[in-house]
Amino acid sequence: MGKKAKKPLVVEVVTDPADLDPLLDDWAALAEQVAVGQFGFPSFALEWWRRHGSGRLLVAVARKGDRLIGLLPLHERAYGVGHVIRWLGHGLGTMGAALVAPDANDPDEVAAALWQAVADAASPRVALQLTEHRLDAPGLVALRSHDAWDVRCELRSMVPVIDLRGTSLEALLAGTAKRKLRHTLTTAERDLDAAGVTWSTEIVDDLDTFEGVLPEIDAAFDASEAADAKLHLLAGEHRAATLDALRACFERQQAVVAMVRIDGRVVAFDISLRAGRQLFGYIRRHDPVARAYSPGHLLMRAGVEDAIGRGIEVFDLGLGADPYKLRWANDHYDAVVVTGGRTGSGGVAASAVAVLDGLFELRRKLLTRDCTPSWSVA
Repeated sequence: MGKKAKKPLVVEVVTDPADLDPLLDDWAALAEQVAVGQFGFPSFALEWWRRHGSGRLLVAVARKGDRLIGLLPLHERAYGVGHVIRWLGHGLGTMGAALVAPDANDPDEVAAALWQAVADAASPRVALQLTEHRLDAPGLVALRSHDAWDVRCELRSMVPVIDLRGTSLEALLAGTAKRKLRHTLTTAERDLDAAGVTWSTEIVDDLDTFEGVLPEIDAAFDASEAADAKLHLLAGEHRAATLDALRACFERQQAVVAMVRIDGRVVAFDISLRAGRQLFGYIRRHDPVARAYSPGHLLMRAGVEDAIGRGIEVFDLGLGADPYKLRWANDHYDAVVVTGGRTGSGGVAASAVAVLDGLFELRRKLLTRDCTPSWSVA
């Protein structure tokens, strides 16, 4: 008998959200294996698009037979005198990459085919602005060596992670490097006991319980933002999209919430998303009323202990080398901003994006002051 013929790689670009409906389960299953952040999940990516997206959807998908083995979650929108291609979720702390099945025979070949499909489907005058891209993801190697694209990468961020493989909470906290962290945790417990308050931790991983504690999470989030405004993903224009995406993840058992209570009140919470044996930190806040008791570190300990119990191997703490993350991390990876354009115009495209970004940032700074600028940028 002859060898069974290999199934060809079929790649297309989807521009109509309705055409993605038959792929959602397969996309979610692929994201469980290889997602690099919340916008790798279809629930987050498409909720962002429905509520905040503009321009044209540009999702490249690769199949072998009936199996989805690769996907690029992108969109294209007008920008200056041309167009720009960005991740779905741009502007909300996106960490992107090509989603390629781990058992694909040649991940770079799949990623290269995805980038070629995007080049074929994109507008003639187009720039890439991928903020941010995981440096060690296979799709970046394929993009940087691709004939259709001329890109450059700027090292932007370090992402702290906790490698939990083969360890326990006690082992993680052992050693000289974690001495200050152990002291912080011990002091917090001692001070709580001395103050005569009761405290506890709680893990939520089902939708019904999440809905029940949501008002308490809202209150803690509101208090955190009132003291130090960052980005309130459970208020205003972001609330509906965030909650719809989270509910979809809870239904697929992909979301976990850790909470700290003091005298029965939620004072800290961490919402994370699970992709296979990885956990990605998404929203982490604490009520400043409990700051003296280091609620963030008590929260991290509860979350790490629960992750170990679930067989999580890597806890990705998310973009930003915040001091509290570094105290828990034992490893990291790098993220880059990818800019460029079609071959021969990549440098020009990247420069154009940089100039426009500079003008938009200047306008944002002016508009946040008590003055009105005398000019505007379209």
